[in-house]
Amino acid sequence: MTIEEAQELLTDRVRPITDTEYVSIADADGRVAAEDIYAVIDVPSWPRSAMDGYAVRSDEVKEASEDVPAILRVIGEIDAGDYWSEEETEARIRAAAESDRKKPEIENSDGSVYADGDGIVDGGYTPATAVRIMTGGAVPPGFDAVIRQEDTDYGETFVSIYKGQPEGMNICPVGEECSSGTCVVGMGTLIGRVELGLMASVGVSGINVVRRPRIAILTTGSELDTPGEELKPGHIYGSISYMLASSVRKAGFDIVIDSHVPDDHEDIKRELLTAAETADLVITTGGVSVGKKDLLHGVLDEIGAEKLFYNVDIQPGTPTIAAILNDKPVLSLSGNPYAALANFDIYFHTAAAALTGSAVFLPRVTEAVLDDPYDKVNHHRRLIRAFSQDGHVKLNVSNHKSSVFGNMNQCNCYIDIPGGVSVSPGDVVKIRMIE
Repeated sequence: MTIEEAQELLTDRVRPITDTEYVSIADADGRVAAEDIYAVIDVPSWPRSAMDGYAVRSDEVKEASEDVPAILRVIGEIDAGDYWSEEETEARIRAAAESDRKKPEIENSDGSVYADGDGIVDGGYTPATAVRIMTGGAVPPGFDAVIRQEDTDYGETFVSIYKGQPEGMNICPVGEECSSGTCVVGMGTLIGRVELGLMASVGVSGINVVRRPRIAILTTGSELDTPGEELKPGHIYGSISYMLASSVRKAGFDIVIDSHVPDDHEDIKRELLTAAETADLVITTGGVSVGKKDLLHGVLDEIGAEKLFYNVDIQPGTPTIAAILNDKPVLSLSGNPYAALANFDIYFHTAAAALTGSAVFLPRVTEAVLDDPYDKVNHHRRLIRAFSQDGHVKLNVSNHKSSVFGNMNQCNCYIDIPGGVSVSPGDVVKIRMIE
């Protein structure tokens, strides 16, 4: 069986979690959305200034230059959070017209001119006007561009504009971020900083999310001692469970059982049945090969587990087992650290996507150009630890034994090499990213 066939079997048999809970957006980070969230407002809901400057009518400043600036009467200031209605804006323009019944006479020996106004207010002249505006301020009705303050003389009563701008310039239009009715977060989305920001921007304070998957980790092996204890002769300290637990937590899932089980048939049987009652996914390590103390096969058979696959065409970790016990998936990994990690990365993330309904958890598979020689031709499909960057992949470590895992901190991917295939520098190879 291929990796892909095994993943498909697992996906088909994992039951998605249907339990949901309502959380505030402050607590939604890293959770999977259980509903679609739609905007009920436009964002922004009014045109707003993209910078500090002056709101103007673009046709009144289109000829402005440093040599011949357009001079406009400033009718007020709008800061972020201020808002002028159409009525207030008109009232301010009328007030300006009252104080400027006729075109003001100015000395223009320097070539400066007043911009021409073309409206009439109560039979009088409507002066060309501007509004001092700060970043984020609501652009008042009738004004259609913002001149950045660096292109003015920073005037308070009258302002000289040294550069014209077209309609819409330096203005964030209504609905620029999203329009009312837009789906801002879709069901199955893994909520992160952008999704939180979008929900907040449309006024959503909470969301229904998928209950966190519950994971059980059972480490088998009588030879394993717990770090902190005195190491017994012939024993080793157990390390795999700590690595797997870290990955589970990174995915945002809850670990409900994390226990060590000796190589005893009845103990493993009892712990497996308990885990299947408690967890959504059970992960075991060790005991999957064909040695005298490899008890997982017999235990799974005795308790009625349905085996989905075993002996997948992959090295390391060929003996990895996937089974269904009481409708719960059980993923049984090798006791060799590297083999356990490599197969965990393939199958755990597949199961996570199926449990949550979010494809974001699926293993990321891509391609890269191989930079270093790899002379070995393997009988089985092989996962080689490596480092990928900028479309290239390097064999930056030399020890690829399944029992060695410490050099994984120098790697960010596996090169996926088919059995019976030789690869050389310059070849495009498949890589599986380590998330």
